[in-house]
Amino acid sequence: MLDKLIEAIRGGGAGAGRGKVNPPTVEERKMQARRRQRQEMTPGEREMVEEVEDQKMREKVESMGYRSGGYVKAADGCAQRGKTKGRII
Repeated sequence: MLDKLIEAIRGGGAGAGRGKVNPPTVEERKMQARRRQRQEMTPGEREMVEEVEDQKMREKVESMGYRSGGYVKAADGCAQRGKTKGRII
């Protein structure tokens, strides 16, 4: 055991020069598999997958209760830009 540790520190043995490599996590393996699948897809298939993912993301944002687009009509606080800078609004 100690001999293997000393060899690893010195850089000898079968794994010389590579250092310790951690195996990929479950999430990394899933991402790698998705990446491989996408490379094998045709451009039309990729576009369809992206549309589905975009729709899922839109649904997620909508479920959070955010409103889409727009601007603030009334604000409380001190203006930071423009003609009214420094005035309480």
